[in-house]
Amino acid sequence: MPKQTLKIVPLILLPILVITFTLNISGCALKERFSKETTVPDSSLPVVYTSIYPLYDFTKKIGGEKVTVINITPAGAEPHAFEPSPQLLAKLSQASLFLYNGAGMEPYLEKLRATLQESSLLMVEASQGINLIKDKEERDPHFWLSPTCALTMGQNILQALIRIDPDNQAYYEKNFQTFAEKLRELDQDYKKTLTQCPGRKIIVTHQAFNYLCQEYDLEQIPLMGLHAEAEPTPGKLKEISILIEKEKIKYLFSEALYSPKTAATIARETGATVLQLHPLGSLNEKELQEGKDYFRIMRENLQNLQQALEIAP
Repeated sequence: MPKQTLKIVPLILLPILVITFTLNISGCALKERFSKETTVPDSSLPVVYTSIYPLYDFTKKIGGEKVTVINITPAGAEPHAFEPSPQLLAKLSQASLFLYNGAGMEPYLEKLRATLQESSLLMVEASQGINLIKDKEERDPHFWLSPTCALTMGQNILQALIRIDPDNQAYYEKNFQTFAEKLRELDQDYKKTLTQCPGRKIIVTHQAFNYLCQEYDLEQIPLMGLHAEAEPTPGKLKEISILIEKEKIKYLFSEALYSPKTAATIARETGATVLQLHPLGSLNEKELQEGKDYFRIMRENLQNLQQALEIAP
């Protein structure tokens, strides 16, 4: 019987085999990951994508158990700067509905429309019917911070859900009525609380609170513009510090998505205290894990506004 000999792979070929093996594994992993990223969740329900957190939260509340809702902006991401990936665009093309904020919040919108023009996806702008505030000809997209505007957004979401799923119209309308009632209660609490506060001016990180201030007769003084596109200049910081000392403002507000250093610097120089005023464009993972939502954070905002404004300047 012939003796079997062990075939030795030449050492020079080992790196090539290792690389080939690694590429095969990586290729499989990438293929699997790409497949997961570009496939709409396995669901018999209509799939609805939203561009920012408030739309996601409102749609969940109105759509309830009858729809699958996915927010495309990752938790904790800056919604003004978000850009969807090609994989995400592929997901959207397979969905029933895409709800977007409008008013310039989604700079990728035209590219998305061009990419999805052959798709049957229904795209609905949630800001329809809202009287937009403009700053230097730029539209302010932060209208969800006004409960009145949030109600209009909810009405637009309701009509969109009925369009893609008319069989569940009564269910959506019932959920909307609950949502609308909570908004009316929130609005009344804001009015009752803030009208009793002698203070009217709030120092904020970026100019996100025009609609809230218009609703409740407040004046915001922002460190940055509508999109928080740049750090405030030394001149701006000095101007704010002088204003705080001159008008004896005791509090200023920071936001979870931006560094608190600027507000902390001003507070240190003026003796003011820093509180949080949440713009609600995006929630971070911790907030989501704690079960926070639009109504809970809006009420936390109200508590902080009351604390800041109840002391007469």
